[in-house]
Amino acid sequence: MLGWGGRWAWQEEDSGEAEEGVAEEGSAPADALQPADAVVSSIGAGRRGSQRRRLCRGQSLAGAARYGGSSTQLWKRPGNPLPAQLQACAAGTLLTAQQEALLGEMVQAAKAAHQQLEQQRQRGGKARKEDAQRELLLRRGAAAQQLLFDLNLPLIFVAQSKLHRWAQMPAGLLQDLNTAGREALWRAAAGYKPSVHTRFSTYAVAAIQNGMRDVLFAAPFKAAKVSRTAHSLSKKVKAAIVSLQSEDLGSGQTHDAEPAVTVTQRSSKEQQAGRLAELAAAAQLSQRHVLHGIAAGRPQRLVSPSCWVPVALAEGAAMRSHVQQLIPFEDLQEVDEEESCEAAAEEAVQLVLARMRPSKLARTLRLRFGLDAADDSSSGKEGCQQGEILDFRAVGQQMGVSRQRAQQLYHTAISSARSTAAAAGLV
Repeated sequence: MLGWGGRWAWQEEDSGEAEEGVAEEGSAPADALQPADAVVSSIGAGRRGSQRRRLCRGQSLAGAARYGGSSTQLWKRPGNPLPAQLQACAAGTLLTAQQEALLGEMVQAAKAAHQQLEQQRQRGGKARKEDAQRELLLRRGAAAQQLLFDLNLPLIFVAQSKLHRWAQMPAGLLQDLNTAGREALWRAAAGYKPSVHTRFSTYAVAAIQNGMRDVLFAAPFKAAKVSRTAHSLSKKVKAAIVSLQSEDLGSGQTHDAEPAVTVTQRSSKEQQAGRLAELAAAAQLSQRHVLHGIAAGRPQRLVSPSCWVPVALAEGAAMRSHVQQLIPFEDLQEVDEEESCEAAAEEAVQLVLARMRPSKLARTLRLRFGLDAADDSSSGKEGCQQGEILDFRAVGQQMGVSRQRAQQLYHTAISSARSTAAAAGLV
């Protein structure tokens, strides 16, 4: 599988644009100033622009395909040593401001060298001595852009957390957001100018969020935030539901008769929209306010026929922030409040454990409190029962460390879990 960044650059986007421009100039007719031809050319230019945007964004640096490979291999070529300021760069380390500025200058130098080479090719000039130096700048620029990309991959998670906070997205949407974030990070690495931008992280996070917002706006479902004022609307909506149910009972529709379509059954979009419109008319509210009013109720889940809405599964003193979840409209149902709080607490614990780094800290808590007992039983391993608390000696035996080391990992994991939960807005 091809990697991200310079390894995707199998064609030169800028050279493709230049060839299209030359072709347009050569094929332009004598009456090219007519309105119809101008309209056609503008439409064609728009289509070509959209096609270029759909190409891999790794094509922004020409010459990367010729010198393909990882960012470390590019620096190992003879006559192309890694600069002394970048010797300490490795995966998991943070770049300093000087290192970011150096990488940005190398990327911009590669862009300038590429433009000079393209101008020389268009003029049909012969090879010069400066071409070798320009190709060296291209190699270094491609490696610098790849290095900026590889060492700033955690910014994608940071931007994604700031964008939708604790709201859970469907798996397919999360994958699309991750893909859009990687493409935006690669474009940010190509366009970073140290003389204009302060730090690359500040510039890249904003670019990644813009790319993710484009995906959210183009998605078939959109998350709608439930405001605090929606709780006052929930009383009107509940009263309208009770009145509609009483009218149905008064009209003779009992449970002995033919059962009607319940809210837990799958129904068509027309039936969903009709039920929502009827409820909005009874509550004398708009459909959007009805959605927010139902979503504000703790024991209820709701999603409209056309969008997904985050629903609070628990609230109160135990959890200051709502643990939100996206649910389809067909699964609209009432659940018990205690079960809802238990599910929200379990979901919050799993969310914190999934975000903890390194993973051995999360494993320490899982072994200590028996949270992975179900996984061990399914895989055939002998472990404690679910919910049983193990002592540090047993935890150390399963992790292959001493009792003292297991106790140290436990206290470190507790501190890490508190900070992770605070960052996620759960405490």
